[in-house]
Amino acid sequence: MQTLQRYSRNNAVGIGYDYDNFSGDISPWNTFSVYVRTTTKWTGSLIGRVAQSSRFDNTGTLFELDAYPSLGKNAYAYFNIGGSGASFFPNFSIGASIYYSLPKSWEIEEGYRYLKFSDATNIYTASLGKYLGNWGLNLIS
Repeated sequence: MQTLQRYSRNNAVGIGYDYDNFSGDISPWNTFSVYVRTTTKWTGSLIGRVAQSSRFDNTGTLFELDAYPSLGKNAYAYFNIGGSGASFFPNFSIGASIYYSLPKSWEIEEGYRYLKFSDATNIYTASLGKYLGNWGLNLIS
């Protein structure tokens, strides 16, 4: 019940920490993040996030903004913009996806991501998902 109440709030602030350990000569990655979430009529959930990470013996900060506007009864969108001066994060990124709910708890998604490192990376996404109780299963291409 507490988890459901937390997700239903219009405004939230949170922190996170990720530790990634690798075998071989790669030193562990440490990432701290903080986010602020609110809800607006036009953007749906609007989330601002700042992540500070140590990777490859360097430190860098990533700034991101996500929005999840409603597109009607059975659809919603995802938009992202972000950037960083760190070599291991994209200098600039944008992304967008459209999600459509199907009968019997199925969902499809199609989207695009642009990541600008020293060279540009273009990613096209598509997924088919199924919700089973508290679980979500996703087939991603």
